Amino acid sequence: MRLKYLLIIIVFVPNLLLGQTTSISPYSGFGLGELVPQGYDYSFAMGGIGYAFNDSLSINPMNPASYSHFKKYNPIFQVGYKGQFLKVSSSLNSQELNNGTINNIALGFKLGSKIGWAFGFNPATTVGYKIIVTDRFTDGNGKEFPLIYNFEGDGGYTKLYMGFSYEIFEKKDTILGQMSSLSAGININYYNGNKRSLYDVIYDSGDFSYYNTRFEESQIISDFGFDLGLQYQTYLKKISPSNYINLSLGVTFNIPKNLNTTWKSNYYTYTYDALEQIFPQDTIFYSDDLKGDTYIPLRLGIGLMVDINNQFQIGVDYEKQNWNDFKQVVNGFEIPNNNVTDSWRISAGLQYTMVPLTIRKMNTSYLKTITYRLGGRYTTNYLKFQDYQLDDKAISFGFNFPLSKSQSYSSVNFGMEFGTQGTTENGLIKQDYTNIMVGIILLPHRFNRWFQKKKYN
Repeated sequence: MRLKYLLIIIVFVPNLLLGQTTSISPYSGFGLGELVPQGYDYSFAMGGIGYAFNDSLSINPMNPASYSHFKKYNPIFQVGYKGQFLKVSSSLNSQELNNGTINNIALGFKLGSKIGWAFGFNPATTVGYKIIVTDRFTDGNGKEFPLIYNFEGDGGYTKLYMGFSYEIFEKKDTILGQMSSLSAGININYYNGNKRSLYDVIYDSGDFSYYNTRFEESQIISDFGFDLGLQYQTYLKKISPSNYINLSLGVTFNIPKNLNTTWKSNYYTYTYDALEQIFPQDTIFYSDDLKGDTYIPLRLGIGLMVDINNQFQIGVDYEKQNWNDFKQVVNGFEIPNNNVTDSWRISAGLQYTMVPLTIRKMNTSYLKTITYRLGGRYTTNYLKFQDYQLDDKAISFGFNFPLSKSQSYSSVNFGMEFGTQGTTENGLIKQDYTNIMVGIILLPHRFNRWFQKKKYN
């Protein structure tokens, strides 16, 4: 029965993710689309930190080395949903948009005493925009009529990953328990998706004197990539198993790689009727099999976290990616990407639980079992326009609510993020957004140990 549920997740969830409208940002039309933070529900409310974070009751794909901290016989399933409310402003007007998507799905458990395993899906980039620009056109006879430019795009790229972590060493004390450990991990990623774009020039002359033109393009990526990670933790001070100060350090990086890419293009003229049914006229250019590569550059992330008595955690992350090295090559020719530049992010966050799980009792007040989270981040986006590089500033907060009546370690995460990106100067667009994340982490009954061989029948 358990295997059947696992197969359902593996087979049907990728189609669910690929079928979503995942972005509502006009900037998602540039580069590979809007980059999606790889943190899950809990890190979302803490400014997106996660490189040094490890937890035996949740999955952290930001650093695959964290998987070795899972509990034996306790598989973890988690899923998150993200809602976005966006106000897009230019120097002339503004518009409010909203959207909601499944943000992540993951499954993880311990394989033996030192190896952790995880499998999951989440979007890597998202694309979704529609921009209409109006102008006036005067023909050779002096007749003037509206000219409409229509820009549309959708799609994006999804990441399917399978990760493994191995605990290289663990130092223990006979009385105090674990004192330090070092783990290494790898995520084997499969990137798949399609960035679709459409560009229309529409002559609204009221007759068929001029043909409209349309350019459609799809960029299809399908290839593997790899993320590597290390995590080291040591106790700065340990008086008892539940009274300590722990320091955790983490580092991750991807292996730069050319991803197999196929381009499909169709450039043609057309007319349309009152029902907006399109009638193609002449094909200017068509190709459905242009082969090439998309080079994904090095990304390096480092993190630090201090844990006090499993009650209070505070951490900081720094990430940098060399997008100046990004390039796309089709049929031996490099596509200009003048809107892409190096990016970096710094995040900080904390969480507090009044009564942590290690000392919790049956009569502990439920309010004392809730985890409270707070965070913030600053990002220089990988997109630039002329001399202006987009920046992104956000603050966040959230909670973790244990499902105590389930007699398991299951819980619900809730987080909100308020941020702003871009500017209305120099003809650009400013985005003020509110993101909401709701996630659920499911574990079996605390006395129900999966994959453990029965000693008695």
